[in-house]
Amino acid sequence: MIARRSKRIALQAVLVGMGLSVVAMGVAALGYLPPAAGAIVQEVIDVLAIAIALRTVLPGTVHTIAMAPADVATAL
Repeated sequence: MIARRSKRIALQAVLVGMGLSVVAMGVAALGYLPPAAGAIVQEVIDVLAIAIALRTVLPGTVHTIAMAPADVATAL
């Protein structure tokens, strides 16, 4: 389950990053995005993709392991 979640999040990061990059390249090809602004937009897209990918380190519902009441009592 953890691997599936990680793979899904990685795929989301890749698709969002590449999708936004393609859109930005299209806008730049039409002449509406100057090179300096395009570089900044690409950096923002990269940071967004990295932020999406970093969600894999956040605990999900899959990471929670149910403990038996006796084990909880021992831990406490």
